[in-house]
Amino acid sequence: MDSILLLAQLLLFALSTLGVATSDWMRAAPEQHSLENLRNIALSLALMLMVSRLHPRWALQAARPIFLLSLGLLLANLLVGFGPGSERRFIDLPFTSFNIQASELAKLAVVLYLAAFFHNKPTDYPIIGPILAISLAAGLIIASPDLDTGLFVLLLSGFLLIVIGVPWRRLLAIGLAAWVLALSVSGLYLHRFEKVRDRFEGWSTYISGRVDELSPEVIRGPLYQITQAHKIIVNAGPFGQGVGSRMPNLPESHNDFILASIIWSGGWLAGFMVLLAWWLILARGLQIAANLEGAQSVLALGLTLYLVLQAALNIAAVIGTIPIGGSPLPMVSRYAVGGISPLTGFWGEATSGGQFPFRLKGAGCDGLLIKGKAEHPVYLYVHEGKIEIKSATHLWGKDIYQTQKLIKEELKDEMVSVACIGTAGEKGIKYAGIMNDSGRAAGRCGLGALMGSKNLKAIAASGNWRPELYDPEKVRELAKKAVAQINGHLVCVAFREYGTMMYMDMAMILGDAPTKYFTKSVFPVSKVTGQALRQAYTVHNYACMGCPIGCGRKLTDFRPGLAIDGPEYETAVAFGPLCLNTDLESIIRANHLCNAQGLDTISTGVCIAYAFYLYGLGVLSAKQVGFELKWGDGEAIIKLVEKILAQEGIGQVLSQGVLAVAKEFGRDE
Repeated sequence: MDSILLLAQLLLFALSTLGVATSDWMRAAPEQHSLENLRNIALSLALMLMVSRLHPRWALQAARPIFLLSLGLLLANLLVGFGPGSERRFIDLPFTSFNIQASELAKLAVVLYLAAFFHNKPTDYPIIGPILAISLAAGLIIASPDLDTGLFVLLLSGFLLIVIGVPWRRLLAIGLAAWVLALSVSGLYLHRFEKVRDRFEGWSTYISGRVDELSPEVIRGPLYQITQAHKIIVNAGPFGQGVGSRMPNLPESHNDFILASIIWSGGWLAGFMVLLAWWLILARGLQIAANLEGAQSVLALGLTLYLVLQAALNIAAVIGTIPIGGSPLPMVSRYAVGGISPLTGFWGEATSGGQFPFRLKGAGCDGLLIKGKAEHPVYLYVHEGKIEIKSATHLWGKDIYQTQKLIKEELKDEMVSVACIGTAGEKGIKYAGIMNDSGRAAGRCGLGALMGSKNLKAIAASGNWRPELYDPEKVRELAKKAVAQINGHLVCVAFREYGTMMYMDMAMILGDAPTKYFTKSVFPVSKVTGQALRQAYTVHNYACMGCPIGCGRKLTDFRPGLAIDGPEYETAVAFGPLCLNTDLESIIRANHLCNAQGLDTISTGVCIAYAFYLYGLGVLSAKQVGFELKWGDGEAIIKLVEKILAQEGIGQVLSQGVLAVAKEFGRDE
């Protein structure tokens, strides 16, 4: 075993432990993540010791089976793989807690395959076989879809072929022919090349300092990792802040960005140690390759380049020297739903943001007029200017997160956005809402119940059509000015940092936040503010499509393995001050219960607060409710939400709205 490579690897293991521990401190779950990391380190050391005892010729002999195995896993990944969004990156290993990333095995397999193929073969040997094999592997990776990794495999293979001695003109001719062939059959994937262009434009705008031209949808979306990593690296200082110090913002969980956590805890010195470790691996790997001959030299060089180039790309991504950003176009995305409100009997309206409005317009649809009632549960699929009615029988009874996921899987359309109802709308609860794009809500007036009365479970929309502008240049000019003004406004800065809950402090000072069912205006508000939320949980910001603010909250560590939508200001007030509740966790839980089943959080919170009020007056008893209702009891709030959703006991009464509750108990004077 080479002592220099072992030293570099142990150094990287120690630094990774430091970074994971720092991130775990933010997530308040150190035992899970840190122990998992230590387990992986132990497994890696064991594998390293085992592999170090193998002769290189054994690796060459196993190259073809390993390559075929990687192809099989890439195919399996397309069928049963999972990953972020619509991507398929990982495969669970049966009977274990481990998973495998087939594309990473493919990188290693390509190096082994090329070294073995040219063993004892001249460089002018026909190379159509390995070219087709490598292209197949890269194509399966791109189809997953993972364009970046697919291109990495192709570039790594091309570089190795040149080092082996294959004439570069020959490679160029084959590459151009393959490119033309790929374009002729890649209709489903052409938009990925547009995304690469948009990424580069957004990234170049960011690193050139023209941040005011970028919408927060970009800064809080694709560029979020970079902006937060920069903030952490700059504030870390030469020697770091230590493992126990909370980072200003934790970039979303992502292997590439562990460097930011390492630098925060260990300082710029720790960042230098990471670079030193990889320099040692590169220098020693090249030295070993130079001292070997033939296939063994190619194998050593390929493995060195695979490891070091991957690390270099990850480090470059963190510090923003390569593009991973998105489109800088500032657009708005909002839709309104109207109908006869089941709650009031009059016309009602609700609005929401997210991606759904953009996709509905992109499908060639300005609006939908829905009349009548389906014989059985259905959902609408709007795309390419047409509407399909599809069965939703299998979706009835599912929550909104399950519904959105199942429809996307069923349609196999990665651009699709879904607006749907949960069980609250199915049951006709009078303040059921319509949910889209995870937890975005058109919550008011009970229009989710109206959808449910029509047996309409969801509307799925997909498209990227843009309306023709009379003066595109003028629109772009005005949009840039608007975005610049919004980005520089103090209120918008606060919204980005703390979401709509940033208003909680100000509302309490102004007497604008109702307390104890609208009877008081004083409350220890510091326990339920946007700042309190950020201090207690790891908060990831996101923006609706084209939004120049980006006030959305995603709590990535609410429970181990559970990421949920954070509460908005109105939700926090309804389940917080209105019920005299200072328990932030119960507010988040109540919000999640309502979101999952499509229940308006405002009406729900007001009805529950009214129940507390009636209990305090002696109008409601513990026997009628099923338990005591003491002001500020977060668990009682959760129980009432569950009863409303289950339509059980007092919950059935509360589900009719405050006026109906007042009439039920003779308090409608």
